[in-house]
Amino acid sequence: SLVRTAPRRVLVIAAGDVAQERAAGQRLERAAPGAVQLWEVPGAGHTAGLRTVPEEWKALVGEFLDAALDMQSE
Repeated sequence: SLVRTAPRRVLVIAAGDVAQERAAGQRLERAAPGAVQLWEVPGAGHTAGLRTVPEEWKALVGEFLDAALDMQSE
């Protein structure tokens, strides 16, 4: 549950080509504003974000994890 992860941020990567994933990600983002970062990967199918845009995926996930680790050290 998102409540148990607080105050940690959560990155949700949704397949841009899968309407149900986009909708689920948007619901999570609305349910926990500021805690959920949603990335809808354009042109990606289920679990295909890394394969679809590998450089963008690596950059975004790396930045997210760097920020999360910085928050833990405070």
